Amino acid sequence: MSHILDILTKSEVGDFLMQRRRWKFGFFVVFLILVATLSYQWMQPGAFDFEQEELSVNAKEHDGDNLQAYFPNWSGVTYRYSGEGMEFSSFSRKISFARDGLIQIEDESGTNLVQVVESSDHEIKVVWVEEEFYDGVSILNPESRSERENGRAVNLILLKAPLKEGTTWSDERFEREIRSIDQVMETPLGTIYDVIVVKNRSKDAENFVQYEYYAKNVGLIKRETIQILNGETYGTVSTLHDLIVQK
Repeated sequence: MSHILDILTKSEVGDFLMQRRRWKFGFFVVFLILVATLSYQWMQPGAFDFEQEELSVNAKEHDGDNLQAYFPNWSGVTYRYSGEGMEFSSFSRKISFARDGLIQIEDESGTNLVQVVESSDHEIKVVWVEEEFYDGVSILNPESRSERENGRAVNLILLKAPLKEGTTWSDERFEREIRSIDQVMETPLGTIYDVIVVKNRSKDAENFVQYEYYAKNVGLIKRETIQILNGETYGTVSTLHDLIVQK
């Protein structure tokens, strides 16, 4: 800037510097207004609809999530569900043993049902069920299950990759479909995010439909069942209301 000052008078130099400061100040004010405007729009519902729509579409197509996060192996934790509707809609679920991608869960309602669940990055499935189970022992090993008389091997796929709306699969009992992902739900435990909704339609009972809600890093938080019998519609709802950690 020195060569400019050399050819200007002192008065012109003063005017030039004053004008330069005004430019800087004006630019700074415009910058602050722009930042404030963007911040305000960003905080408003529905702002930037086009960008949000693109992000929403991308989120609904993500398939890199680890399914195990939706069925955590919290050994010693008991889930308590409050129920509405038919009998046994209220129940407790305890994770009694867990290791190496295997989880043993026990549901207590009218009877004690034990299930062995295999978890991996691409699917979560029940491989063994047994009613009237009160032994309190681990049956994670196939060898220990082979000696039991009351249980049976099954293939019930609770979750399957990719985690996106419209993913469908079938197992021995149900036709299943991911109906929604990234849901936000209000529960007795508070607001829960990253919820996946799975629709299960029975192969044996045409009028039996079940919806299961799985939350990331929590597990099953809600189950809704709708069944039509003799022209009458029956529904049950089981909602997670408490988590108890064994000390």
